[in-house]
Amino acid sequence: MVLLRRATLLLLLAGALLLAAPARARAQRDSGGAGGGVLSVSPAGDGDGNGDGDDGAEDGDGRNDVPGDDEDDAGGGADTTPRAPAPPQTETTTIPLEAAAQESADTSSKEEPVANPGRLPQYRLTNRGGETCILMEMDAVVGIFYEMKSKERRDLEEYVDDVEPTGFCKDDEAQLIIAWKAFELRWSFSKTPGGERWYVNLIELKYDKSDSTLFENASSVEDVTLSSRQAHGATLFPTPVGKSYHCQSEYKVELGPSSGHGSDSATLLLRAFRMQPFMFKPTFGPAFECSAGGAAKFRDETAPIAVGSTLAVVVLLTVTGYGVYRYFKIKKVQYDTME
Repeated sequence: MVLLRRATLLLLLAGALLLAAPARARAQRDSGGAGGGVLSVSPAGDGDGNGDGDDGAEDGDGRNDVPGDDEDDAGGGADTTPRAPAPPQTETTTIPLEAAAQESADTSSKEEPVANPGRLPQYRLTNRGGETCILMEMDAVVGIFYEMKSKERRDLEEYVDDVEPTGFCKDDEAQLIIAWKAFELRWSFSKTPGGERWYVNLIELKYDKSDSTLFENASSVEDVTLSSRQAHGATLFPTPVGKSYHCQSEYKVELGPSSGHGSDSATLLLRAFRMQPFMFKPTFGPAFECSAGGAAKFRDETAPIAVGSTLAVVVLLTVTGYGVYRYFKIKKVQYDTME
């Protein structure tokens, strides 16, 4: 009776083990598929649970075995356990930081330098020793009004070109000449009698009207000279010696016939300019800013000096004459006749 009970318990235990084995295998397959791989269990149970490749090599089909799959392996059937698809492989290129920095530096160094569009045309005149004696920067336009054969007046605008100037420099006088196409613009500079200031005493514009490409249907083809003295006198842009005259405001210099006769006239428009004659160094001196209304003017100091000198001479002559008169008047008096 005891033996029968033991045999029955052994049969029940064996049946329970046989029923539990497939469920355990399915759970292991499910857990292995969720992890992206198959967990291999060796029949001997090496206990590491890592799915060593040695276990799969024993089958000869290159796959790791799972308990319960022996029927498929023996029958030659394919393993139908679902597996997660492998992620697509993308080829990546790693660039060292030093190489990336060098590539960026090379790219920046290849960029074209940006030109300065705000640069003004500059005119520099040097003396025989190579030293700068006149320096001028300006954005200037000349507007010329001339008469056509039809008796109509025409307006011609010409930008003052950026060319190499000519001229001369002396102690108290200097001249800058800018010549382009059929035009010639002359700037004459002088100093006041005391030498404390310099100023522009004359601006002249000369041009040849025989150039039909510029002066279309002109009524005459003679050479024309226009001067600033007709409208502005002999003094423009007075500035202390050693300083440069600077003005950002627009300023118009009216030019009329130098002889007082003629139908042509012109306007020199200075939109931004800086100038300095009688220089002591190759760069501009401290800026002497123009007034709010544009270029400043001052009266000619020659007349006041002449009037003052004349008055001084008259006073001196008067005092001298009175002294001579008193000398001879007193000498005629005879003191011995006085009682």
